[in-house]
Amino acid sequence: MDDILYPEWRDGSGMIRFPFADYVTLTNGTDVISETIFLDARLYPIGGIAGQWLSKITVSTEDVVLTVGDTTGDLATATVDKDSIPEEIPLEDTYGRPAGVFIVDTVAFTEFAGWQNGVHRFDRGDTEFTATVVVPVPDIGVRGFLVNDELFAGDVYFVGEQGVVLSDDGGEIRIDIIGDPYFIRELCREEGLVFTPNPLLRTINYIGPDEFGDYKILPGSNITTKNALRIEPTTRGVKIKVLRGGSY
Repeated sequence: MDDILYPEWRDGSGMIRFPFADYVTLTNGTDVISETIFLDARLYPIGGIAGQWLSKITVSTEDVVLTVGDTTGDLATATVDKDSIPEEIPLEDTYGRPAGVFIVDTVAFTEFAGWQNGVHRFDRGDTEFTATVVVPVPDIGVRGFLVNDELFAGDVYFVGEQGVVLSDDGGEIRIDIIGDPYFIRELCREEGLVFTPNPLLRTINYIGPDEFGDYKILPGSNITTKNALRIEPTTRGVKIKVLRGGSY
């Protein structure tokens, strides 16, 4: 029988401990992970540091959950259906963001189906990954926004409505909440209702507004040439005053 000098990548990877470190035991004393199951990996959970390992394998009747952690705790998980095992198994962090991928032998992976249902934990010395497959990603800066425990990431747009004004203040988002006096009108419009304004000022000397709801106060000259009423424009609007007698 001829020796195979250059075996296929998958066949060659199934004979070594990679993507685990060379020194690991691949056993927690009770459960043993075969070297032929995991062929390759790439791990990049946000907030992860060097020295990540396969912290636990959770087996149930329907699926197998692989958990990756470090000294700070669990970082990412991958759920695999026992009846449909893919060659590439994606990992996600606790917010559903991509955190890595496992390349596995689908036939060898079925060994987990024979494990007892429950959580099978491993220490760092049992299943640490080699440094070449771990990409530490520091958890710095703004990477998303939590709204009612739901994460919004990627392209996020802030829109100010109902009296909320958003502005750029030297590279920072400034939020001013001034209120919207017409919010009831907007709510009526959304419901298909007709908004009827309720003016506070009904009449002036029993005289009502014009068809537009406006009151126009103007000095007249049809009665006297010495009007006591004075209306002067200012930078902020109009100034109305009544002069005292004899100061016309």
